[in-house]
Amino acid sequence: MPIYEACVGDLEQAKRAAAPGADRIELCTVLAEGGITPSPGVIVLAKRVVKIPIHVIIRPRWL
Repeated sequence: MPIYEACVGDLEQAKRAAAPGADRIELCTVLAEGGITPSPGVIVLAKRVVKIPIHVIIRPRWL
């Protein structure tokens, strides 16, 4: 059985992806740049709002 994962770039996208039936979410930010690690605050909020598994992308932020 396939697993449906949605790659999302913010909390609103995470909520929208979870509503129609994604099995899990890959959470990151700055999708236009290929995605980077979201802030701890975004991760905490996503865990409170989204009731499906969240996989957080870990990628360094280059200054």
